[in-house]
Amino acid sequence: AAAAAAALPAATAAQDVDELIILDDGSSAPSVSGPPTATTSAAPPRPRLTASSSATVASDSRLTEKDLNVLLPGRFDILLVVDTQEQCANTRDKSTLQRKLVSMGVKTDVRRLPLGDFLWIAKEKVAPVPGQLALPPSREFVLDYVVERKRMDDLASSIRDGRYSEQKLRFSLTGIKHPIYIVEDYGTMDNHSLPAATLQQAILNTQVQGGFFVKLTSDLNSTLAYLILMTRFLARAFTTATIIEEREGAEAFSARFKNPFFLRSFTTYCEVSLKHQELTVQEMFAKQLLQVKGMSPEKALAIVTLYPTVDDLLRAYRERGKIEEQETMLKDIDVRGRKLGPVLSRVVAHLYCRNSFT
Repeated sequence: AAAAAAALPAATAAQDVDELIILDDGSSAPSVSGPPTATTSAAPPRPRLTASSSATVASDSRLTEKDLNVLLPGRFDILLVVDTQEQCANTRDKSTLQRKLVSMGVKTDVRRLPLGDFLWIAKEKVAPVPGQLALPPSREFVLDYVVERKRMDDLASSIRDGRYSEQKLRFSLTGIKHPIYIVEDYGTMDNHSLPAATLQQAILNTQVQGGFFVKLTSDLNSTLAYLILMTRFLARAFTTATIIEEREGAEAFSARFKNPFFLRSFTTYCEVSLKHQELTVQEMFAKQLLQVKGMSPEKALAIVTLYPTVDDLLRAYRERGKIEEQETMLKDIDVRGRKLGPVLSRVVAHLYCRNSFT
């Protein structure tokens, strides 16, 4: 099916960045212009707005245009959703952060998010029904931009207790196309539970191997400024978008709509990204692989994509017979444009093929 290319608005993110942002505590975020990079702390990444290809393109004769769940341009608002656990570092009042965003004119909503600290949704505009006090329910779709926010002390502790790898793996499994990783209080790497070199390497791996856009901010005000600018920019960029619920066969109708985007509903996002107590066999296999030294969530995901279970991997090893072939079987697996490599391939082969270790 033909996928319509999204036309970005003439206004750029830099125009928003040049605005001086005054927060309600009297402080201001620095004005920065120029193209965004992974090491700047004010300009948001330019959203790569292309029609989603994650929905399976299939010729499902049972699906008709009437079955599609569609929001036409102008029929929805872009909202920033804040996780209920998000708060300012110097106060336990979780509503402070939302008040700062609202004071700058950002439409927000606070909800419990199973994955991520911030995300953006397209929420349907609904009109009141005569005789009813409550508004009818709105349809909501999650944009492919989800933010994980870490202060430096939290990043260090999450690496030590394993949350860092586990969260990155869950992001990979959900299929979010534009995950964003905000590292707050960047520059204060001393006096943490891990060496500065370890923290720097983790930040680099998050971008290069994990595929995250890494945003480095100096403090909470800089983080809020970034979220405000991203909200404004996405609101403009999706002005002419037609949002269609992601489902099998839906992309076959993309040519019939102007600037279509195939997005999952908020309910579906929560179901997919929920941290289940009962893991699937594939998820358990991936978590098992993460215990291998040098194994990142991205590398584990690449392996379990080809071999979803331990039995699948063992069967492939048995087909190769010779230990030399087993040791090199995984080395050419693609991990975001790079190969897994012979060293890790050999380690995994020894783990699953040898009866003893010396």
